[in-house]
This record gives sequence, structure tokens and C-alpha cells, in this order.
Amino acid sequence: MTMIPAIDKKSKKMSECTTEYHMDSRGSLKKSEKKICTYDRLYKIPRKKDRIYEQESSFTPKILNKSKSLVRNDKVENLLYEDAQRRIGQQKLIES
Repeated sequence: MTMIPAIDKKSKKMSECTTEYHMDSRGSLKKSEKKICTYDRLYKIPRKKDRIYEQESSFTPKILNKSKSLVRNDKVENLLYEDAQRRIGQQKLIES
């Protein structure tokens, strides 16, 4: 004999399509005429964090013409290291 779990009335009602609510301009909840199923609400409708990610990933920086035409003979890492060494040397000269 196998056990088959029974689904109570509240659970059945939750799994059915329900009325969607939205905020009006004054901030109060209003019933929408559109019904939405729980599965769609949870898995198919884009979530807020997905929309935020889309907004963040749509950023494209504006590069100036001067930066575009800049030519470096060395790797950026080497240039930064040499600049740091130069600044340390200047700091030592000032302190002594």
C-alpha cells in the first residue's frame, strides 16, 4: 500500500490562477482584471533583480578621441609599476 498525500483546499486555491494587484498613483492597491497563475508569477515573469541586472549591463562607456588614439609601448601593468616607483622616489626626496 502506498500513501498518496492529500492536497487541502487552501493549497489548491494557491496553485490556481489568482487576481493580480497593482499600485495606483496614490499608492493604494487596486485589483487588475488580468489573472495570473502562481507558476507564471514565480518563474516566467522577470523578477526585479533581473531587471536591475539588465539595466546595469546596458552601460557603455564614452571613450574620448584622445583616449582612443593613445598608443602605449609597454604593458599597462609595467607603466603603473614604474609610476608607483617614481612616486615613492619623489616621496623619499621630500622627506629627506
